[in-house]
Amino acid sequence: MRDGQPFATREVATLDSPWAMTFLPDGRGLVTEKGGRLLVVDTTSGATEAVEGLDGIEVVDAGQGA
Repeated sequence: MRDGQPFATREVATLDSPWAMTFLPDGRGLVTEKGGRLLVVDTTSGATEAVEGLDGIEVVDAGQGA
């Protein structure tokens, strides 16, 4: 690996304000943004798609380095 790291990194998408992420078994990623959006990110193409149906969920995006 590069620079002694036990993993490799590469940019796959450009996001507005990513907050947290996790990976799905198929290799895609789920990314939350500070404003409350949830995105599915294709880690191969970089394409992003917003997850619909989350309206009405209150998001507090203050604190923790905001």
